[in-house]
Amino acid sequence: MADDGKAKISVDVKINPFGEFKGSQAPEWFAARPKLVKIVAPIPVKRTMMLDPRKWKKKTIEDGVYAVARYELALFATALNGMQKDIDKAIPPKERKKKKFTANTKDESKEEGTALSNAEKKVTSLWKKISKQIEDKVSLALDEVESDKGDNKKALAAGKQALKIFERIETKDLFAKPVLRVQSVMNTLASFLARNSDQSDEGFKAALRAMRDIESDYEYTAKSTSKVAKMLLAIGEKIGKDAKADPALQNFGKSIAKSDVKKSLETMTRNISEVGKDLDALVNFLAKGEGDAIAVKQRASKFKAEHDKKKGSAAAATAAMRKLSVEFKKIEKKLK
Repeated sequence: MADDGKAKISVDVKINPFGEFKGSQAPEWFAARPKLVKIVAPIPVKRTMMLDPRKWKKKTIEDGVYAVARYELALFATALNGMQKDIDKAIPPKERKKKKFTANTKDESKEEGTALSNAEKKVTSLWKKISKQIEDKVSLALDEVESDKGDNKKALAAGKQALKIFERIETKDLFAKPVLRVQSVMNTLASFLARNSDQSDEGFKAALRAMRDIESDYEYTAKSTSKVAKMLLAIGEKIGKDAKADPALQNFGKSIAKSDVKKSLETMTRNISEVGKDLDALVNFLAKGEGDAIAVKQRASKFKAEHDKKKGSAAAATAAMRKLSVEFKKIEKKLK
């Protein structure tokens, strides 16, 4: 044990990507697209730290590593469940009992192949984002554990975490992208209905599938962004109240929670919720399969009018945090 009472504690664990999914293992349909097995692999976490063994135990830290990743893993599990529903529509479970998912099979129907390929594409893109987020969060959490050497270092670690978390989320197209996608789906449906009023059921079903994709993608991004905004405000409040930290750090913490920054983050979060509710309403509208081209266009116009202007709230939140980032880097340089 070192003179300061600290000892080496090594962490060596792997985070199971399916830890929050039923059975804690990959969905059966992964077997039909074997590349996914390599892409969605366990996330290794290896680190040796000098810590006070009276405060930290190896198992406590390793359990904590998984706890840090749990939220993102739960979002991943939710997304997988949504994809499972789409696959079940193309391949009813009763039929699936007769034949198992296998790689390179030639007896996939057109609908089955499309559903599986779409799911493969979504999983590949989503896991790339989620695994990176988990790696960043775990690294920051371990930094915080290891920096337990004084109040300034604790506050610096918290400030660094706050800004790194915000940099990780994508606010640029947070509202613009779903608005554009909704317009595309609804206008396509309206045109179809105008030409094929006798086949409205087919048109509504295609639009519903597309709208569910929009909702699924938005739900993941929106939930992540809302959580990050709330975490930033909580971290800011914590640093601002740390009386033992340097005054510059305390002021930085208060800056995160002060009116303009707080207001921009809370406005963005409120807007996220409103867009989510209206996406739900559109899914329900399309699921009923009722209405003509005029009704569909009216729905599209209303969604655009109410949510297109929300792009500014994401930009305002980003601008406010960028200003704080510049301020924090100056403080960090001074106190290191």
